[in-house]
Amino acid sequence: MPHPLELIMKYKMTVLEAKAYKLALQWEALSQEIFPNYSHTRLRKTGDPRKSILFRYCLKLANETKGLVDDADYGRYIKAQLFCYKGLPEQVARIDPIILTGKKAWSRWMWYKYITEKERLIQDTPEANVRACPIQIRTELEKTRQYLFAWFKGVPTLEGFKANKNKILVWLATGRISPYYAILSPFMDKLGIEKYPIELSIHKKSITPEIETFFKIEYNYEF
Repeated sequence: MPHPLELIMKYKMTVLEAKAYKLALQWEALSQEIFPNYSHTRLRKTGDPRKSILFRYCLKLANETKGLVDDADYGRYIKAQLFCYKGLPEQVARIDPIILTGKKAWSRWMWYKYITEKERLIQDTPEANVRACPIQIRTELEKTRQYLFAWFKGVPTLEGFKANKNKILVWLATGRISPYYAILSPFMDKLGIEKYPIELSIHKKSITPEIETFFKIEYNYEF
C-alpha cells in the first residue's frame, strides 16, 4: 500500500492542494482520537482524494486561513474545533468537517489559543506566585453565583446544568464561571465530563478549608 503522501505526487497536487490533503489526514487522526466511537467523514479510500468532501472542506480551510495560521498550529486548530463539541453526547454532536471553516470556527480557534496560552503561563509561574488570594477566590465565586442565577433566571438545578453542559464548558473556558467553582461544585462533578477546557490542578492548590466552607454557604442549594 503506498504511503498517503505519495498521492500528492501521483495526482500532481498544487501547493495549496497538498496542504489541504495534509489537513485532511490530520482531521482523520484527531477526530478518531477524540471521538473514537464516532463514524467520521474520511477521505475516499481509492482514487483521487480531492474528490472527497473532507478534502473540499480542508481546501476551504487552507484558503480561509492562508497567512493567518502557522502550519505547525493546524493540529491545535483542528483540536479546537473538535473540543467545542466534546461536552455534547456523540449522538447529537456534529463531528463533521464543516465545523473547520467560517467565522464560528475562527472564534473557536481564538478562544482555544487564548485558553491554552493562559494555562501555559500559569504553569510556568513559580509555585510561590501560583496560590490565589482567598479574597479573590471568594469574589470569583460570588460573581459566578450571580452569573448562574441570572442565566438560569433563579436557583440553578442539576437538571438545568445537564441540559446546558456544553454551554457551561464554554462559560468555564471564557471566564464567565470561575475555575474554583468547577473544582468545588457538586453540580459540575455530576456532569460526567472527563476533561475540562482548562487545567484545574493549579487552582486546586489555592483551595483551603475556609474556602470550602464559604462555598457550601454560597452554594447550599447544590448540597
